[in-house]
Amino acid sequence: HAYVVNALAEFIEKEGKIPFNSKQVDLYTLDDNGNYETIYEVKSKIDTQSVYTAIGQVCYHSVLSDDVEKVIVLPKEIPRKIVHIINRLQIRVKKYKIVDEQVIFE
Repeated sequence: HAYVVNALAEFIEKEGKIPFNSKQVDLYTLDDNGNYETIYEVKSKIDTQSVYTAIGQVCYHSVLSDDVEKVIVLPKEIPRKIVHIINRLQIRVKKYKIVDEQVIFE
C-alpha cells in the first residue's frame, strides 16, 4: 500500500501539483484557498470491503468542501461493473499495475 501511495505522490508531482497526506487521507491536493481540491484513496485489493471502505473514505473527507474531486486508486484488474458504479457516485477510478516493481498508472 505505501509503495503505491509513494508512486502516486510522484505521479501527482509530475502533473505539477503538490501532494499531501494525513493519517486519515492517503493523498490530497489543495486549491488556492487551502481547501481540498482532490482526495485520493489507495487500495491494494478489490474485494467488496476495500471498495466500500474507499468510497466511504473519499465521501466522508470531501463533504465539507465544495467541488472536491474524489479518486479511488485500484489495481487494474477491477471489474468494469465496479468502475461503472463508482463513477456513477461521481468518484473517479485511477487504475494501476505493478510491473517489475514499478507502479504504472493508467
